[in-house]
Amino acid sequence: MYFVIHTTSGKEDELIENIKKNYDASIFKDVFSVKRELKKKFNGKRNDITERLFPGYIFVETDSPKDMHILLNSIEGYSKVVGFKDNEIIHYIPLSEIEEDFIKGLAGKEDDHTISVSEIEVLEGKKIRVISGPLLGQEGIVKKVNLHKRVAEVEIIFLNQPVMIEFGIEIIKRS
Repeated sequence: MYFVIHTTSGKEDELIENIKKNYDASIFKDVFSVKRELKKKFNGKRNDITERLFPGYIFVETDSPKDMHILLNSIEGYSKVVGFKDNEIIHYIPLSEIEEDFIKGLAGKEDDHTISVSEIEVLEGKKIRVISGPLLGQEGIVKKVNLHKRVAEVEIIFLNQPVMIEFGIEIIKRS
């Protein structure tokens, strides 16, 4: 199961490194943040950049959330595992199956958990057809496309809340 750790935005890599220094393979299967590749324009030129998809959050794959929490309490930079406290009992909330499938499907195929840029064809009426990349076959979840910024906006459920996120696109062909 995947659990979400909230930390200070910009400190995700530091926390991941601190966890890996204290890594216990019997507790942690994986620890990572999800990143995305985008093409942003600076000084009139398009540049490839990589940024965090969910700033302030890292993901931990474990079957032992209680043991994970105990180990995390000794790690510098740790904030909290997403969950709630009821009568002094902490309930850790794993990602839903849909959320976990999303993470695995789009970002879980690579060791660095980075969502690459999707290549698209622009059709008549500003409709798109995804030619390759993580959005291939996912055209139905794209809510909006900004061709100028080279992003496709997708609504997903994250921590039981609908969230709009942007994925990088590259225009390969215009019809």
